[in-house]
Amino acid sequence: MIEIEGLEKTFPTADSPTAALKDVSLSIRRGEIFGIIGRSGAGKSTLVRCINLLERPSAGRIVVDGREISALTGAALREARRGIGMIFQHFNLLSSRTVFGNIAFPLELAGKSKAEIAREVLPLLDLVGLADKRDRYPAELSGGQKQRVGIARALASKPSVLLCDEATSALDPETTKSILALLQDINRKLGLTIVLITHEMPVIKEICDRVAVLDHGRVVEQGSVFDIFTAPKTDITRGFVSDVIDRALPSGLMERLRATPVTQGNVVLRIVFTGPKANTPVIAEVVQRYNVLLNILQGNVEYIQDTPYGNIVVEAVGSPQAVQEAIDHIRSNNLRVEVLGHVADAHRAVA
Repeated sequence: MIEIEGLEKTFPTADSPTAALKDVSLSIRRGEIFGIIGRSGAGKSTLVRCINLLERPSAGRIVVDGREISALTGAALREARRGIGMIFQHFNLLSSRTVFGNIAFPLELAGKSKAEIAREVLPLLDLVGLADKRDRYPAELSGGQKQRVGIARALASKPSVLLCDEATSALDPETTKSILALLQDINRKLGLTIVLITHEMPVIKEICDRVAVLDHGRVVEQGSVFDIFTAPKTDITRGFVSDVIDRALPSGLMERLRATPVTQGNVVLRIVFTGPKANTPVIAEVVQRYNVLLNILQGNVEYIQDTPYGNIVVEAVGSPQAVQEAIDHIRSNNLRVEVLGHVADAHRAVA
C-alpha cells in the first residue's frame, strides 16, 4: 500500500545541512494501522509530511497505492493528495466556520455542489459522533470534539490513507482513548490504512498492528506491536516499552538486592510469559518437581493485541542445584528468565 525506499530529507541551516531522515525504508500494508514512534526531534513529523509531499524528500521513493507520489508535481500531485487524508495535533480548524462548514471545506474546494456536499458530510457527522454539533463553532467544542471534526474533514475526500501526526498529544487520557477507539472503528468500517505518528507508547499499544521506531532520523527497529513490546532489540525501544509494561522494582527489594550471591541467601528472578505460554502452570511444576519455592514479589499481566504478556519477579528458595534445575526447566518451556540478583533469606535472618 505504502512503500518507502531509501528516504532522506536534509534541511539547509546557517552552519551546515541537517539530516532529518536517513535512509528510511518502510512497507505499510493495506488496511493496517501502522505506528511510527520516536522521541522529540527523531524525524517523525518530517517523515509523515514526506508521505504526502508536504515536504519533498531529498532522496528516495514513496509509492502510495501503486503511484510513485515522490515523482509527481502540479495537478497530478494535487489529485494524488486527495487520496491521503491528514489530521494534526492542534486540529487546524477554521474558527469562522461551523462543524459542518469545516468538514465541507475540502469538498467545496473540489467543486462539489451544495446537494453533493450535504450527502457526503451528514454521514461523516454520524460516523464521528457529532450529528448534534453540526452548527457549532470550534470555540464551542472540547478538544476531543475538535479532533473528531478534523477526522471527519480528513475523510471527506474519501482517502485510502489517513496520516495522523500526534493526533492525541493535546488530549487528556480519557479523550485520547475515545479518539483511538474512533480511529480503530474507522479502520475496520472503511478499510482505511492509517499511519499514526506518536511519542507515546500506550497509543501504539492501544490500536497499532505494527510499529517502526525512529531515532535520529533512522528506523532502528520495526515489527509487530507484540514482538516489539515483548522482545525489544534496541535501548531506545526498551526505554519506550518499559514506560508501559515494566514496573520498577519495589524500593524495599532494591535495597536488599545484591549483584553477587549472599550467604544463606536466595536468587531473585524475573520470569516473562508470552502468548499461550502465559497460561503455563510453571510455578506449580517447579514447586512439585524441584522442591523450589517461588515467592512472588511482583507481578502483572498485560494484553497486547489481545495476547497475554506476563511479567513476574520471584525469590527462588531452594538449594543452588535445585534452583538451577528449576531455571533450566522454565527456559525449556520457552519462557524467558532473567537473574536480577541475590537477597538474604529473610526467614533465616530472623532465625
